[in-house]
Amino acid sequence: MEGCETVEREVDRVTTKIRNVQNIFSREANKLCDQLNILRKEFGEVVDENYVLSNDQSSILLETMSRVKNLVGRLATDHRDFHSAVSKVGKAIDRVCKKKTLLLIFGWMLGSDGYSTSSDIFEKSGKKKQLRKISVENQILDH
Repeated sequence: MEGCETVEREVDRVTTKIRNVQNIFSREANKLCDQLNILRKEFGEVVDENYVLSNDQSSILLETMSRVKNLVGRLATDHRDFHSAVSKVGKAIDRVCKKKTLLLIFGWMLGSDGYSTSSDIFEKSGKKKQLRKISVENQILDH
């Protein structure tokens, strides 16, 4: 049960992180869209092909472009972080599954009393071949 709680905590972290980034990105993207629409309207009214932007217009346009670039860069970084966070969820699930598999294997090989002091428990139980197969399958899944 503890393993499931660990997985649940990791999932909660990921979903919280995604929601926070989504909210921030949405708010910032809306502000930038509003600013770009204002600029588009302003520049759309220009009919002269030889029109030269004023210093103020150039500054506003460069600042807006810089903000767009920064926002997209932050989003790319957050996206990479999501991969890392999701990977932690996968690792937590793997730990739970491996732990359960080991408990199942060793519980299956021990005597009915749950104890065995033999150094060759795998041979005596007749399960050495099956244990090797499970071990190989697990290694294949890990790579």
